[in-house]
Amino acid sequence: MTNYLKDVLIKTINSQILSAVLAIAGMTIIVKFLSFFKEIIVAWKFGTGSDLDAFLIALVIPSFMISVISGAFNAAFIPIYIRIREKKGIDIAQQFFSEVTCIGAILLIIASIAIVQAAHWYLPKLIGGFSAEKLKLTLNLLYVLSPVIFLNGMVIIWGAILNADKHFRLVALSPSLTALSTIIFVFFMSKLWGIYALTIGLVVGVFFEFITLGIAVKSNGFSLRPRWFGNNDYVLQFMLQYLVIFLGSLLMSSTTLIDRAMAAGLDSGSVAALNYGERAIASLSGLGATALGTAMIPYFSQMIACNDWKQIKIILNRYLKMIFIFGLLGTVLIIIMSEPLIQFLFQRGSFTAENTHLVAKIQSCYALQLPFYLASVIMSRLVSSLLANQILAIGTIINVAVNIGLNFLFIQKIGIAGIALSTSFVYIISFAFLFFYWTRVCNKKIAKSQKI
Repeated sequence: MTNYLKDVLIKTINSQILSAVLAIAGMTIIVKFLSFFKEIIVAWKFGTGSDLDAFLIALVIPSFMISVISGAFNAAFIPIYIRIREKKGIDIAQQFFSEVTCIGAILLIIASIAIVQAAHWYLPKLIGGFSAEKLKLTLNLLYVLSPVIFLNGMVIIWGAILNADKHFRLVALSPSLTALSTIIFVFFMSKLWGIYALTIGLVVGVFFEFITLGIAVKSNGFSLRPRWFGNNDYVLQFMLQYLVIFLGSLLMSSTTLIDRAMAAGLDSGSVAALNYGERAIASLSGLGATALGTAMIPYFSQMIACNDWKQIKIILNRYLKMIFIFGLLGTVLIIIMSEPLIQFLFQRGSFTAENTHLVAKIQSCYALQLPFYLASVIMSRLVSSLLANQILAIGTIINVAVNIGLNFLFIQKIGIAGIALSTSFVYIISFAFLFFYWTRVCNKKIAKSQKI
């Protein structure tokens, strides 16, 4: 292939990725706006009160299991699905989807039952700082939230197949249903139902996401009925990759669990303060991560299947430069504007000026992670596309160890904000580790192709 044709191909792929990124970003902005409005309503109604602490701890458990089970599913599924589709055709790829969906559904059902049945045992150990009354409320909220594990898990699985076939928009927009449902229930029912309005609103919203994406998957020619066709080689390859990612996700997702558990042992309202401080950063980083990560993994997987290593390197470097330029600028702006931003967003009703000062400090510490988090997302998608998920697992072990150690160190120095600062350091180390690995692999592949 001539250099001219290579340049044209790189520009074409780059424009396709950019188009997908912008489309996903546009949908995600709508979702983030609604999510922010939801947080404003929640702050107005509940402040940093004890009931909200109980809700957030109850939500951590389902979120943890969804992240571990379904997050691992996506990372293992998409690269293999695309390789099967490219080499064996769409019919075999659809059969593979049905088989692995069957596995995912079984795991989600088992997880839902286990979480509910074992709640009396693990919750007191997780949140020893809660009073008996607050612990009971947390347990009751967990029971109400338990259907979210299966529903949201299936939403993520169905979203994966739509993203793999580059139907990005609906998947990116669907979380707006949960945000809208939560806003409606909290605004109209919080006086009558209290914190249960927030809980029920979330469950109802996820149910509508489940219905919406199910219809979309069916409309694109996929069967929603899990079936087994006997493609054992592909399923075995998936299971091996899934197991590695599952163990890594189990460890990495535990950092959120650890952060919330350590916050629960501090002053009352610390879990809620940590949550509010994370909101703006999570929205910004989530916007970028959703757009970049979702758009890039199908293209990375396709280029790797075709051994286009130079193209991957060029495209990756372009996006990393863009991330660090805009990410560092965003970090500086957020730190400068942190307190006025929190005051504008949340300081009303039950949310006091004292809450604003604490949450702004937490937000500033979280802001340091912005460029490194986004860069880590791209690097992790690339490593997953290489089917080198054991590297992600090793990186996760390092991240968890660093997170726990720095949590203890920074909490002693700056209190609850130390948990946020620790998280930022984790993503800096994560990016450095994954970039070092990718650089070694890429240089070897390019050198090997030049010899041939």
